[in-house]
Amino acid sequence: ARLLGDSAGGVLVAIIDALDEATDPAHLAGRLLRPLIEHGQGHIRLLLGTRRHVCMHLGPSQPRAWEEIDLDAPRYADRQSLAAFVRRILLSGDPARAAVPPFVGCSPAILEEVTAAIAEAAGRSFFVARILATTQAAQPAVPDPHEPAWRASLPSQAGPAMRQDLETRLSGQAERAINLLRPLAYAQGPGLPWEDIWPLLANALAVGHGYTNDDLLELAERAGSYIVESGTLEDRSLYRLYHRSLTEYLRVSRDQDADENAITTALVRHVPLRDNGRPDWGGAHPYIRTYLPDHAAGTEIIDILAQDPGFLLAADPPHLLAALDTTTGDAARAAA
Repeated sequence: ARLLGDSAGGVLVAIIDALDEATDPAHLAGRLLRPLIEHGQGHIRLLLGTRRHVCMHLGPSQPRAWEEIDLDAPRYADRQSLAAFVRRILLSGDPARAAVPPFVGCSPAILEEVTAAIAEAAGRSFFVARILATTQAAQPAVPDPHEPAWRASLPSQAGPAMRQDLETRLSGQAERAINLLRPLAYAQGPGLPWEDIWPLLANALAVGHGYTNDDLLELAERAGSYIVESGTLEDRSLYRLYHRSLTEYLRVSRDQDADENAITTALVRHVPLRDNGRPDWGGAHPYIRTYLPDHAAGTEIIDILAQDPGFLLAADPPHLLAALDTTTGDAARAAA
């Protein structure tokens, strides 16, 4: 969020982006922002960046409590900038790769036709355009832009474009990369810590592979453009996926309840034990103390955790209280 004060007019302007990526966007929109909109009396103005489904929680748009500006509308499309962006990537390639792109030295006509085809497939998405152009720039030869099969092979969404890029560049290791990226799609808060937790969850979601930190180092080297360092948790770096659309893609074909149950089980088992065999929650990894309640919410494990005094004392209170609302058993509800 960013605040812009207007001292002359007595108006506070708050710019809040990615509202739909909050932990509970419906609650944030309905319980915090809607009252500000309805009772601000002209002293507060909000500029909110969000996907459309959150708008319903802001209250009725009429009378004009709020106005929608659809940035996906054709009037905001910038075809020339998108094409220039694609062309630049085709000619420069990925700085992390030493190979000279095949488009350097090709005929200007072919370059423009390939650029136009990629721009058409990407629509208005610069992110999809970046993936498609980077993939083509890593190829050993320039494609035939008049070949219908090649044009039809260009994905129009970020998730399929990422998979095609990985399959093209990683020589049969694409599924391994997907398995290593998937834990980031389930990360709570700003992101997932590398040490201990990321490989732990990769193995929980892809049983039998035995992924290690070395695998993550190779992933960062070969597919690092899909990963962003997103902050710290008690001086530990956190990582997330580059774009929310990648999160959706890596989760959509999965049994997400089963995945969360596997993640929760792995995190609980990772807690060190005291001499008496009980979990030492105070000595648990800070990600576990903070975000285990979020992962456990809605699973059967939350009922067990709700009756563990050590967990209740060590867990982060706001995350814990929200998770306790999902308990179902009588004893767990009483403890909650």
